[in-house]
Amino acid sequence: MRRPVIGISGNLTPIENDGVFTGNLRQYIHTDYTSSVERAGGIPLLLPVSDDPEVIRSHARLCDGIVLSGGADVDPILYGEEGIQGQGYSMREIDVYDMELFKAALEEKKPVLGICKGLQIINICFGGTLYQDIPSQREHCIKHTQNTERYQGTHRIRIKEDSVLAGLLPDGTFVNSWHHQAVKDVSPRLTVTATASDGIVEAAEYMEEGQFVMGVQWHPEMMASCGNKEQLGIFRKLIEQCVSLEGKR
Repeated sequence: MRRPVIGISGNLTPIENDGVFTGNLRQYIHTDYTSSVERAGGIPLLLPVSDDPEVIRSHARLCDGIVLSGGADVDPILYGEEGIQGQGYSMREIDVYDMELFKAALEEKKPVLGICKGLQIINICFGGTLYQDIPSQREHCIKHTQNTERYQGTHRIRIKEDSVLAGLLPDGTFVNSWHHQAVKDVSPRLTVTATASDGIVEAAEYMEEGQFVMGVQWHPEMMASCGNKEQLGIFRKLIEQCVSLEGKR
């Protein structure tokens, strides 16, 4: 059977200290994403940031499934707010691309996995909002930006029974954490399927009209690429959905 092609949304970063190329923008994704997709049985494909609507639609059509990758903060203007003091660096071009890619994937009925910022993008596209800076906007929050190895879980999540995620991870799983933004007002189109002990949304799903959309706030690719089989199961679920759709076409 053909291995499904999984498009992974790219990021932009300026090149530093590289002679005549200093200041140029580089398209990239971290190898943890590509290795996790490969281990799960898919073929990873970098999707470069674009502002061309037809290119973005073609990205969604070319792939069997989409991973919305993590990155910098989301521009608050995109969910109707002005930035507060705790809002970090953002690049609107990346955010707009991710949003348009997600919308195109929905139109094409392609399975989508959103990781960290990817979950936030999904919520915004469905009409939700974000905490721009958890520590300054919520009291009694746990540490969501860890200072340890990327593959180590540092806080527990409570998982909703009968969710897709509950079939992949046991309740009380420890996950890794590198974010200071998070879902605030949850879109009514999403079902929250996991939370941290302080109430921060850690996962959400949208499974209507035959569409598979799952978003997680942690980085399963970092854990999966270092041998965590449970976290790899999240990518295998995405691959499974792609294979299932292929069989129906």
